[in-house]
Formats: sequence, C-alpha cells, structure tokens
Amino acid sequence: MKNIVLFCVNGMSSGLVVESMQRAADREGYECTVISYALGNSGDVAKLDPDVVLLSPQARYLLPQFQAQMPCPVANIDMMAFGRMDGAKVLAQAKELMGD
Repeated sequence: MKNIVLFCVNGMSSGLVVESMQRAADREGYECTVISYALGNSGDVAKLDPDVVLLSPQARYLLPQFQAQMPCPVANIDMMAFGRMDGAKVLAQAKELMGD
C-alpha cells in the first residue's frame, strides 16, 4: 500500500484532487492512501511516512525545501491536471515518481 501526500496552501482544492485520485486508484485496483494537508500542517511531514509528496501549483515555490527534507520523491503537481481536478493524471504522475 502506497502513501501519497499532497500539500496545498489551504488544503481545500487539493482535497478535491485527492478524492478524484482515490476514485481513479479504486478503478485501477491500485492500493494506496491519498491524503492532503494544508501547508500550515507540514511541520513533520516525515512522520506521515509518504512514498511520494506532491505540491499544489500554489505551493510550487516550496519544492526545494520539501526535496531537502524528504527521503521520498517530491514534485509539483502538473498545473493543468490540478486545475481540471484530473485525479487519474495526478495519480499517474505519483506512480511514475514512485517507479510503479
């Protein structure tokens, strides 16, 4: 079971992406947990034990900071996929980063 963590400024729009990603994963039979957090709750991300961390377009400026503190892949979510709430595309991006 993979643990996918998304960060957004307030955690609201990423929550919609998380729902779409989870539906896509369920359709594929891909076992994962997808969770979103607001940046204010990012203090101890490592305790979440993520397999991949994705940042919303609003948080993309924090990519170097997250990459420095995480032992897993960290990337910015594709802006078009995020804006369209395309969970299947964001899930595919996460899977690619994890080597799945």
